[in-house]
Amino acid sequence: MPKVYATKNIVPVALFMSLPILLLEKIFRPVTSVLIFSTSFVKRRTIPGHNNLSMNDLSDALELTSDDIHEDEKILKGLSNSAI
Repeated sequence: MPKVYATKNIVPVALFMSLPILLLEKIFRPVTSVLIFSTSFVKRRTIPGHNNLSMNDLSDALELTSDDIHEDEKILKGLSNSAI
């Protein structure tokens, strides 16, 4: 029912909902700015592309895996072999 009303009365619904949306935006702006800042801070602190895992380490880890996950092991071995 609300969808049908909103479809038939586009402008009045838009004007009616604009105030609550604006109010919610002002309320949550501090929270979103903290989240945006913390994300950019974490990105700056991490070194992109820097990993300590070599292909030999990955191959050794695959050999240690249990036998019940054959499909994942095949996929990882294929990735390991293609990267070497």
